[in-house]
Parts: sequence; C-alpha cells; structure tokens
Amino acid sequence: RDEHVNLVAHVEALRGASEPVAIACAAAAIGALFESHLHKENELLVPVLVEDPAVSLGTLLAGKHELLG
Repeated sequence: RDEHVNLVAHVEALRGASEPVAIACAAAAIGALFESHLHKENELLVPVLVEDPAVSLGTLLAGKHELLG
C-alpha cells in the first residue's frame, strides 16, 4: 500500500511539473516504481494467493480492470 501512495504522489508531482527536467524525473520515478511494484505483485503476491484455496483471486481482482482503465 505504501507503494501505491508513493505512485500517486509521483503522478501528482508529474501533473504539477512544468519544467522538462522535472517532468522527465517524475516520469522516470513512476516507471521505475511501477516496474518494481508490478514485479513484486506478480512474482511474490499472486502465486501465494493462487495457491491458497481459501482465496478467490477473481473476487480480489473484481473491478480492478475498470478502475485501471
């Protein structure tokens, strides 16, 4: 969740940036953080959830596609 908050903060910084260097830095930070976060979710979290018979991954992810666009 901290990474989600951090991503949102970087997106807000990007929205407010007007100088080319600030825009490039914010975009690079978002890209790097998202790549790291996605790797953690796909390689560490999702496999554990898939293996747990008490967890419905479909239920957990319901509505996420619409949320993310």
